[in-house]
Amino acid sequence: MTITKSPLDGDDVSAVTTVQKSLLGRRIQIAGSASPKTDVATTHYAHEIVAQTVREILNSGGGLVLAAGKEPRPDGASPEAPSLIFDWTALDVVAECLRRGCCDAWPDKFGHPIVLTISEKAELDIPDGRRQLYDELVDSGRVRLESIMAGSRAATLIRQRQATFSDALIILGGGTGVEHLAHLYQSRRKAVVPLDLAIGASRDDGTGGATRLAKYARAEPNRFLRFTTAFAGTEAALSGLATRNCAVPSRHCIARSIS
Repeated sequence: MTITKSPLDGDDVSAVTTVQKSLLGRRIQIAGSASPKTDVATTHYAHEIVAQTVREILNSGGGLVLAAGKEPRPDGASPEAPSLIFDWTALDVVAECLRRGCCDAWPDKFGHPIVLTISEKAELDIPDGRRQLYDELVDSGRVRLESIMAGSRAATLIRQRQATFSDALIILGGGTGVEHLAHLYQSRRKAVVPLDLAIGASRDDGTGGATRLAKYARAEPNRFLRFTTAFAGTEAALSGLATRNCAVPSRHCIARSIS
């Protein structure tokens, strides 16, 4: 994954072409979670980032590696409150894009554009209100379903399988899970894009998740990303990924994170 200027910041069409070429035929995994203690507005902002990232990737000829399962919300929250994880927000947008033919640019020689990883338990945990969407995706012909047998290491096996199919990782919030994913991608010399949005983790675990890794990425950028010559050995490009506590419009953050 290379770093280029954002096409949403007044750049010319050549910048857009660079983004599209860099994503064509490549799958990106999006992962993370938010703490139940995080304020609703900030969690909504995180979901906006995920939704717009999915649209941008698919519109640019890229694919996705995602998961499905439960849709947890803070205790006592209304059904309309944002989920603490982002899987169904991403899958909602995938379904919308598939209906509009957004995946038509994906090269068929690379297989299915969408890889959906799921365990037996996670499939049982799918909410009734999401079952129709799940069935639509599985029956679309554009989604490869990777099933993991139930067991104590199912979460670990899912992450290992995800890292196999994906070319790069975008993470926000989260704890132990995103930290393990980042390690898997780095060990395979694949790009990791940690966003700095401070939203915690749904299980309040880990050692800081994507927020901590974003700080490390600015200190040691070459461990996380492959840079174009103009940015080699600098943190200039990574500074453009900062959300600044929701102050940066989510659409700008997205263009920078996937370019």
